[in-house]
Amino acid sequence: MEPEQVDSGVLLTRFGKHTTAALSSAILAKVMALVLVKVLTSILPKSDYGAYSIWMTFIVLVSTFSTSAFSATIWRFMPHRRSSETKESASALFMTSVSGSISIILATVVLFWILNLSGMRVVDDSLYVMTLAIVGLLAILYGLKELILVVSGSEQNPREILIFNLAYSSSATVIACLVGWIFADYHIVLIGLGIGYTIPIIVSLVIKIRQYGIVAPRESDLRKSLSFGGPSILVGSVKTLVPFLTSVIVGVWIGLQAVATLSIAILLASIFSFVVGPPQTAYQAYIVNAFETGNYKKANEMATLVIEIFVFLATPIAFLMITLSPLLILLVSTQQYFDATLLIPYTVVDAVLIAFSYFWKIQLDLIERPQLTGIIYAVSAIVLAVTSVLSVPVIGLVGVGIAMVLQSGFIAIALYTLGNAALPISQKRKFWLVWFLASMILIVIFEVLVSCGIPDVLSAFISLAAYLALNGASGFLNIQRARLILSLLFSRGNNFKKPTESKT
Repeated sequence: MEPEQVDSGVLLTRFGKHTTAALSSAILAKVMALVLVKVLTSILPKSDYGAYSIWMTFIVLVSTFSTSAFSATIWRFMPHRRSSETKESASALFMTSVSGSISIILATVVLFWILNLSGMRVVDDSLYVMTLAIVGLLAILYGLKELILVVSGSEQNPREILIFNLAYSSSATVIACLVGWIFADYHIVLIGLGIGYTIPIIVSLVIKIRQYGIVAPRESDLRKSLSFGGPSILVGSVKTLVPFLTSVIVGVWIGLQAVATLSIAILLASIFSFVVGPPQTAYQAYIVNAFETGNYKKANEMATLVIEIFVFLATPIAFLMITLSPLLILLVSTQQYFDATLLIPYTVVDAVLIAFSYFWKIQLDLIERPQLTGIIYAVSAIVLAVTSVLSVPVIGLVGVGIAMVLQSGFIAIALYTLGNAALPISQKRKFWLVWFLASMILIVIFEVLVSCGIPDVLSAFISLAAYLALNGASGFLNIQRARLILSLLFSRGNNFKKPTESKT
């Protein structure tokens, strides 16, 4: 059967709505998470916050490990099952994903309980077994949240994405802040997060079950998830392994207070990741739908533009995050975390490189070669571990930053090379030349102004103005592109027009 042709304007309208809803919900969720961090860093001793941070990275790692294969499979095949197969087929994939994810989490918790009997612990915790049980429950809730949001994302259902994210984050943050302020104990905070997540997760799960029905998990879907999505376990796990592994290494070699410092640096870098994450997720849904419906030629043109916009915007955002890092630290924590400014340049660059590589990961997913991505991420984990172990005892926290940049740089170069070879995204040399020159001017002007005694904030914004001016003079910034960006963000996809080549 020939693929159904879908008007590119319709796809772009969905992309715009999905992007707006995902970004709005992510902003709300991130703001609430930052509020929680502000409360906890104000009331908990730094070492306690370090222990709490390690447990939270463990929760994210385990939940990501359990859902990555299933999430990738849902993204790739759920749209086709809804449109071309039976309702039971879509339901089977969802139920297989839920049962498989929970099983993996329970097995992981049991494994770490056994390791505890031999003296191997995630963190030095006086209530280790009880905390491990709480953490296991939280990992299950995190996993269910991820799967539900992935299904809604594959449907390009912006209203559900917005409501679900708001419900999850608001209830968990309010309860965790309340119990944290009353008891000043991170164990109670973990329990509060679990209580806050439980009701929204149950309600959301019931909604999805009513929508798709209940079908017994299928062995064929499990095999499909492991064969196609298996490499995504490595991809997702390595991403979340970075904060966990680096925290454990820093905790062993330097101490829990240094872990707290590292967690703030990673947290601030994650602001960049969360800003670009929802648009990239919407972009993935757009590209998959275009690929499946025979509209990939137009989508490839869109991919070129989206990547250029990403690079153009990512540079000044990363620059401002680094130069204004002391102010950002005060916003999310307290003065005792000012030492995180040492690490923020490394963690921000790491976040930018990982986000950039995502575009070419999608290319490999489209042609069903995710195993290449898995291999790249597996090798990068070795790079991270070896570099961290060798450098942290010698140069301290900076060694972790260097290890993170080396790992993400390896991923970006490898995915760009393989992804572009397998399914190329057209590149414009003029754009990359202008971007490089503008970036150099941005940095040089800032350094010169600071050396002349001009305050950092004023120097940063003067430098940023020069960066924008050069891009405007080159023709990259013009009215057509500005309208296109706004149309995507505000769901006016029908107005899509290809930018005039002579101006770019």
